[in-house]
Amino acid sequence: MSTSSENNTSSEGRKEIGGEQDSDLTSITDIAVDKGSLRRFVVCSKTLAQASHIFDAMLFGDFAEAQHHPNHSWVVRLPADSPEVMHIILTVAHDHLEDLPSTMSVTELVEPLVQADKYEMTHLLGRWLPKWFDQKMDVGACDDKRGLAWLAREIGAATVFKRLAVNLGYDCRLKWDAENGGWKRPFQ
Repeated sequence: MSTSSENNTSSEGRKEIGGEQDSDLTSITDIAVDKGSLRRFVVCSKTLAQASHIFDAMLFGDFAEAQHHPNHSWVVRLPADSPEVMHIILTVAHDHLEDLPSTMSVTELVEPLVQADKYEMTHLLGRWLPKWFDQKMDVGACDDKRGLAWLAREIGAATVFKRLAVNLGYDCRLKWDAENGGWKRPFQ
């Protein structure tokens, strides 16, 4: 597979991610992702099965996705998944480092982790997380604190989670306002 995404995309709009890893044509699968716009990825089904027991069951078990004719294209449809996010997950599963984004914001990182969790593949993202997730970040400046809390918990970033909890605690302090008979935030 060439490294340029222009060379990896066929005239049919298919992105080759792992089809070249196995010359056995029965292991080459098209993953069709359709959430707004159809994107197809050519992947190695055996690689996906090794990366995730969910994909193993889906592709080689009793699921409808496993049913295919050996002489025809094997297309697996995942209509609920984001094509951009699925591209990241499939790229990681096939170990194509050059196709991964160099940086990701907290908001951009949450969705791939949620989707990887769906297929029980979060372990594969582990080696890229230090590149994408700065554990020394200013948690107060993060616009997506809910996403940051989930992300920190999911990846085991205890120091980030603690700093965020303290930041949220300071931000949410309330004080009884006897004059108006209600709670208010200090310094308002």
